[in-house]
Amino acid sequence: MIHNRQLNPYEQTQIARYARRTDFKGDATTAPIEYITGKVEFCGQVFKIDERALIPRIETEQLVDLAFKVIQKKIYKSQNSSLMIADIGTGSGAIAICLAKKLANYNQLVNMIATDISEEALTLAKINARNLLSNREPAVKFICSDLLQTIPEQSLDVIVANLPYIPTNYLKVLEDAVLKHEPHLALDGGSQGLDLIARLLNQATYHLNPRGKLLLEINHSHRLSDFHPWKKTYDLTILPDENGANRYLIASIKS
Repeated sequence: MIHNRQLNPYEQTQIARYARRTDFKGDATTAPIEYITGKVEFCGQVFKIDERALIPRIETEQLVDLAFKVIQKKIYKSQNSSLMIADIGTGSGAIAICLAKKLANYNQLVNMIATDISEEALTLAKINARNLLSNREPAVKFICSDLLQTIPEQSLDVIVANLPYIPTNYLKVLEDAVLKHEPHLALDGGSQGLDLIARLLNQATYHLNPRGKLLLEINHSHRLSDFHPWKKTYDLTILPDENGANRYLIASIKS
């Protein structure tokens, strides 16, 4: 007897890959398979993806987990007052949407916004939110903004961001699937890979509430010494990814 069941996210993406490959006509392409199929699995969810946004990577799943733990602790200390969470440079909406799903049990205690400078990326993120979020999860408000430019000051409790962090000179050694297809706006972090990160660290000092936290994904080449200009404002910690490479910066506003 055959039983109907819901395919899990891994099965959906694998079937999409197989089905799309059977349609190939032998034309060579360097496009990532995720752009070819229009699907990417992230944090157990299947997202619509195309060249409007960076393909979310597995390392960023750990950033979502770190942010969730930070938010949980703040909820327990908030004495039932609501928190404002922001995902900056949201792209496909992956971080904000997966955080919202993890925070379903705290729906009434969390408000969420997600910003991006690209209207095209925000259109994609809104599609993913409609497809993946239900009424039991916190709604995400999508805002077109250059980082925190249009966000009120001292309004945020936690900021999460996966901004462009690849040093410009590193771009030339990236494989064609990345360099020729993924948006450079989401890759190029400037000469040291810190241009956007530095701007956000500066802006966040005005937008985070007291004891607020900023969680960033950074390049493996970044060291704590690279963030020396902000040591008077933040307590700074770098954490490794699962491969032991420097990957996440946690910046906590000093009391």
